[in-house]
Amino acid sequence: MTVNKPQNSTIIDIISEGYRAINRRPLIILIPLMLNLCMWCGVQVSLHPLIDAAVTFVQEAPQPAISENQAELTAQYDQFRSAGQWNMWQSMAVLNFIPTLTIYSMGGDNAENQVIAAPPNMLVSIFLASLSLPYPVPQLLNPQLATFEINGLPLLLAAFIGINMVLLPASAVFLTRLAVAVRQDQPHGMMWLQQAKKASLSLLAYVGIAYGLGFALGIPFLFFTGVLLAVSPPLGGLVIGFLIVIIFWVSIYVGFTPEAIAVSGIGPLHAIRASFTIVQRDFWSTLLFLALIFLITAGTGLIWNAFATSSVGVIAAAIGSAYIGSGLWAARMAFYREKLQRWHSTIPVPHPSPQ
Repeated sequence: MTVNKPQNSTIIDIISEGYRAINRRPLIILIPLMLNLCMWCGVQVSLHPLIDAAVTFVQEAPQPAISENQAELTAQYDQFRSAGQWNMWQSMAVLNFIPTLTIYSMGGDNAENQVIAAPPNMLVSIFLASLSLPYPVPQLLNPQLATFEINGLPLLLAAFIGINMVLLPASAVFLTRLAVAVRQDQPHGMMWLQQAKKASLSLLAYVGIAYGLGFALGIPFLFFTGVLLAVSPPLGGLVIGFLIVIIFWVSIYVGFTPEAIAVSGIGPLHAIRASFTIVQRDFWSTLLFLALIFLITAGTGLIWNAFATSSVGVIAAAIGSAYIGSGLWAARMAFYREKLQRWHSTIPVPHPSPQ
């Protein structure tokens, strides 16, 4: 009985392999490029009327007289209203797995107070900003572009469904084609359509499981945290910090689920298990790899922030972001595939005994 152990690739080798995969199939970057141009040069999505109406309703509601906190409340209302100046494309695209042009800013004094509500990156942004690390910031509305304003919940729901119905199959096509490049498979006719269809259903189920568990566990937790904040703000803040830590580690352990779905062609539950197992078996290597991915993403995000001040800069950033983001996605797939192969290689292979 023997155990085959392939040579372990370095993190730099894996990232290089990701970009070699992109260079073998350069047309793949057209998908994130078109999405970047739609988000940054196309019709914008604004929640300004809805947010303004919600803040006005809260302000006009009967409130206890707390004159000493009035200035703080007014500042918080103004911060919420500022969210009406954001393009909500990325925030509403919960079924998007295509790398998009995201700008970053450097953390610093009071930086966390500038990022109060930018789902799905709100907690991540606050956490990174509080550590004086680069954090993703929302895309501001461009007054020179057309804007679709959402002024009611039915319209919000329709826009949310419409955006994600387009991005889910596009994400499935992107991930499955990228997986083919990473595996160096030869294309077989229209088989990619079946692969994309299967991946779409698996990705949808994965997001449904994640958000379902998040709501089921998060709503009671948030209610409990709200009570604690009213009774003891320091204790409530400690609980919120604990929640951020939990979300961080869960995202680490299940973070390779999309890669498992695309590369291995497995269902969501098996993909979650594969992701968890790979991180668990090679924990420190995974953390180092993800840290390097973050440094590249945040560093280029700071560059894109400088580029985004002009139309030409936005187009250049859209192209650069599509290439770099696709390469990092491919590197994640290569990392998953390499760890999966090593995991399988540790299973003893019996040899027939001589007769």
